[in-house]
Amino acid sequence: MSKVALSKVRIASNGSLPESKIKANATFKNTAVDYAGPFHAKVHNDDTVKIWICLFTCIATKALHLETVKDLTAAEFLLPFQRFAARRGTPKTIFSENGTRFVAATTLINIKWKFITPHTPWQGRICERRHTKIRLK
Repeated sequence: MSKVALSKVRIASNGSLPESKIKANATFKNTAVDYAGPFHAKVHNDDTVKIWICLFTCIATKALHLETVKDLTAAEFLLPFQRFAARRGTPKTIFSENGTRFVAATTLINIKWKFITPHTPWQGRICERRHTKIRLK
C-alpha cells in the first residue's frame, strides 16, 4: 500500500475568536470606534463645511451608532463619546486605530482601550466594513 492510502486525514484547527466577540454582553459593552469622512454639509446660510462621522460599532452585534464631528482633535472626540455613552451606556472596552485623538482620549477617559496594530487593516475590519454601509446623498 502507498503512503497516501495509509495516511490519516488531518483537519486544520481554526484560530479561536476573541472573548469580546463570543461572550454574551449588553450591546456596545465592547465597542470599536473609527472616523469616516470628510463629508461636505450645507449649513443654514448655504455655506458648506467639512464634517466627519464618528462610528461606534458594537463588536458582538455589529450595531452602529453615528455621531458627527467638526474636526479630528481629541477634544472634539470627547463630545460624541459623551453623547454615545449617555445614550448607549459606557463601554467596558474600546477598540480603535492608534490615532493621536484616540491615544489622547485614553488619558481622559477611564476605560480599557485596545489599539489595533498599525498597518494591519484586517484587524479593524469591523469599522472599515461599516464605512461601506453609510450612504450620504
